[in-house]
Amino acid sequence: MIPTGTTYVLDLDTKEWESKRNMICARAHHGVVTIRGRIYAIGGRDSRGRVVSSMEVYTPEIDAWEMERPMPMPRMGLGAVTYMGFIWVLGGLTSFPENSDSDSPVLDSVLCYDPVSKM
Repeated sequence: MIPTGTTYVLDLDTKEWESKRNMICARAHHGVVTIRGRIYAIGGRDSRGRVVSSMEVYTPEIDAWEMERPMPMPRMGLGAVTYMGFIWVLGGLTSFPENSDSDSPVLDSVLCYDPVSKM
């Protein structure tokens, strides 16, 4: 996949797509969740092919993305869900297996992020 920063919203009444502000970091293989009326783009691979730890949040009311606290370790291909007011990030890869310096780039860790306290 080719990393992209494009953002679109579908109007369910008109069935029309509308372009919104681009993400700060073009991403592929990233996770996306919604919580408290905001959209979070988490990790992934950037336009230079690097696996990133960054996270950004989109606020629809002002059509703006801003950076949030990054994850402690870069990861792509992760699972992301919201539960009980928190963002949970599960597993993922630290690199492509064929480009990995380690035996296994697969992560078995789970991260929890509080979007209110930003911790």
